[in-house]
This record gives sequence, C-alpha cells and structure tokens, in this order.
Amino acid sequence: MRFWSLIALVLAAALYVAYTTTTIDQIIGDVHAIDRSVKALTSAVSLSDGGLYSKAAIAALFAVVSINTAKGGIDARRLGPGSVSATDAERVIATVRETLDITNPRAVKAFEAKKPHFQPWGQDLIVGAALRLILQEHLFFSNALLERTPAAYLEDATDAVDVISKALEAGIATFNS
Repeated sequence: MRFWSLIALVLAAALYVAYTTTTIDQIIGDVHAIDRSVKALTSAVSLSDGGLYSKAAIAALFAVVSINTAKGGIDARRLGPGSVSATDAERVIATVRETLDITNPRAVKAFEAKKPHFQPWGQDLIVGAALRLILQEHLFFSNALLERTPAAYLEDATDAVDVISKALEAGIATFNS
C-alpha cells in the first residue's frame, strides 16, 4: 500500500515538473543559489588547513555548487522560446554581474592559493576535475540562457558569462600544471 502511495507521489511530482514552465524569477533564484554555494565553498577553501575534515567539507560544497548549477541549466532549458524579454535579460545580466562575476573568480583565486594543500595526495587532480565539471555545467546553464536572450543583449550577456568561464578555465589550467 505504501509502495503505491510513493509511486503516485513520485509520478505527481514528475508530471508537475514536466508541465510547468520556468520563470525568469526562478532563473535569478538559481543564480543566487549558485552564488551562495560558491561563497560557502570559497569560505571553506580559505579556512582549509589541508586536513581531511576540511577537504571533506570542500568536496561536499563542490557537490552543492554542481547541483545548483545543473538545476539552473535544467530550469533555463525549460524557459519557453522567446520568453526572455528585454527587461528580463537586463535583470539576469545585472544579477550575474553583481554575484557570480565576482564570487567565481574569488573562489578560483582561493583554490589557487591553497593548491599546495591539495597536492600531497594528488587531490589537486580532483580539484581540477571538479572545476572542469563546474565549467561544463556553467556552460550548459549559460548556453541555455544565451539561446533565449534577445539579440540586443547578447553581447552583454556573453561578456557576463565569459568572466565566469575564464575564471574557471584559469583554475583548471592551474590545477593541470
């Protein structure tokens, strides 16, 4: 009996997700969620002493950033074609510039400063791989939004995306060397 109730609940949730559309407010909420998780990750890295406990916290926070970024990408894909107005584009670009364009480069710098803490057991390779994953999810999210951005705002939106992409690419290069 409980099994069928659980199945019905999961089915109802799946149908809700499948038949609802995303709003720009949800996208902005996703950006803020990513920003909060990047700030938490930066703080954990900055406070890291290289111990196992701090590295476990960093790994968990990488997962949170990854999940939040993937959710943003999924939500952006669910935006209807042509559903991003000029006002919406301005709001999203401003939000990204005020949040992720600042926090992502800071996070990468924090990781670069702590690279020696990650090297002894080869964990620098793991950090590099995690940054590559975040970059791929960032591009998934960003490309979905760029595809829906009005042409007049595409250059500004691309510039905002590039700040994050370049920071992540620099971090990947640091941890691959």
